[in-house]
Amino acid sequence: MVLGLKFGRTEAEDKVQKEKTLELGYRFWDRFEKEHGSCYCYNLIECHLDHPEERKKWLDSGGMDKCTAIVEKTAQLLENLLEEVK
Repeated sequence: MVLGLKFGRTEAEDKVQKEKTLELGYRFWDRFEKEHGSCYCYNLIECHLDHPEERKKWLDSGGMDKCTAIVEKTAQLLENLLEEVK
């Protein structure tokens, strides 16, 4: 969302800006995947949060702290990308 808000097009016909924003999104995706090994929640936390027993086990094992760490690293990845494309 941040990339879209900062670089996204303001006119539906602006294909150049659309492509630029998509390219930045792909770059961010690639960096996230390299940093974390996957871009999919289940692969990151190894838990189906919609299953009550798994969610409880995940919470009891410090799952929220693990997600907080992922969010912090992700924010740093985004900040680094934004600095590069100034």
